[in-house]
Amino acid sequence: MKNILLLATGGTIASKSSEHGLTPQITSEEIIRYIPEVSEICKVKTVQVCSIDSTNMEPSRWLEMVNVIEETYEDYDGFVISHGTDTLAYTAAALSYLIQNSAKPIVLTGSQKSIDVENTDGKFNIPFILGQVNQFNDKSFKIPMMISAAWKSENVLSLQVNLVGHLLGSLKVNNVPLLLF
Repeated sequence: MKNILLLATGGTIASKSSEHGLTPQITSEEIIRYIPEVSEICKVKTVQVCSIDSTNMEPSRWLEMVNVIEETYEDYDGFVISHGTDTLAYTAAALSYLIQNSAKPIVLTGSQKSIDVENTDGKFNIPFILGQVNQFNDKSFKIPMMISAAWKSENVLSLQVNLVGHLLGSLKVNNVPLLLF
């Protein structure tokens, strides 16, 4: 079993309902407690980088993520960043420039519903992506693209899976996969 570090940044996956709508209130450790099967997949430790709505993500937060990864790089086999979906792609782009030539996978994931909701995609996304990182080796790394069940049309879903899976399936930065899930 590999050692994987989960960096939490807030977002919907870590949110609870409040009088002001959803607000990030769930810690990285609590996220893992909502998914007990993770202990069968890998050894996971957590770090709370920040707890913000992803619309408030900014370059200083990207640097915090990079610093955590840099400081703990030798201790872990891979890194998973839980992130709000509104700006997840921007963070992925920034990290692709800030972290280069990594031999270890760095993966971003989020969810459309909070981890404390019974039918959340987060309870699938986190263990799935941890499992993929756990299986990583530097010779081959393949990850199927999953598309949100929120899309109802079979035709649209098929088209999106083909387009997104094809484009992101081969996305590499300096010959290292940078994945969005």
